[in-house]
Amino acid sequence: MKIIKLHSWEDNFKNLIESLRDKEFKWLSKSQIQKSYGTALYWMSPTLVSSVVFLGCMFVNSASLNASTIFTILATLRTMSEPVKMIPEALSAIIQVKVSLICLNTFLVDDELADKNILKKNQQQNCGLDIVVESGIFSWELDLSVPTLRSFDLVVKRAQKIAVCGPVGAGKSSFLCVIMGEIPKISGSVDVLGSIAYVSQTSWIQSGTIRDNILFGQPMDKGRYIKAIKACALNKDTENLNYGDLTEIGQRGLNMSGGQKQRI
Repeated sequence: MKIIKLHSWEDNFKNLIESLRDKEFKWLSKSQIQKSYGTALYWMSPTLVSSVVFLGCMFVNSASLNASTIFTILATLRTMSEPVKMIPEALSAIIQVKVSLICLNTFLVDDELADKNILKKNQQQNCGLDIVVESGIFSWELDLSVPTLRSFDLVVKRAQKIAVCGPVGAGKSSFLCVIMGEIPKISGSVDVLGSIAYVSQTSWIQSGTIRDNILFGQPMDKGRYIKAIKACALNKDTENLNYGDLTEIGQRGLNMSGGQKQRI
């Protein structure tokens, strides 16, 4: 909607929506008419089938059409009606199952993330280095002739702060995926000490209070909570708000700035 308003496309967009709605109304009306035909045929079918059967018996052998034959035919048709009524529902269920199986199959046959992409070390193996990448070659698609990252070497020391800069498409996000082991490794080695805390560039906010977003369903630990507030520099934000950390954020952080949402 921001792009539409920025380019003053409101009238064109409105006309496009209205034309699509007209097409939708035509399809809906056609669907309702066909549904009414199907409903009428559904309720008339027992009478029609019985009439056709009895007329056939009269033309083939009218002498055998007596009370016992008529009641036997009616009972047989009544018994067969229920399974016949279930055929459309069974076909619909089969179609739904087929679509679901295709989706599940696409997910299950997808490539797994290989644990061997990175080698995680514990704190006892600390040698002053946190992240070491040596002669790394990585590619999102293994069949590509040119890999995403090649001849990649990196050494990050403990307590060192690093900023990765570069133009669009230079491989900054792929570099982070190397550290997390989410990009297939062709060759080289990746050693990571300890655990990884990853903060996405797009903040994910729940509808609720600031405290709800920080605790995320966990029980309140006052000391740890205060440390988290100070570590994320949220103490000044909560002090400036009328209700502190009990302030309602709104839908997707509507009343918060981008920096506040990221810190939360």
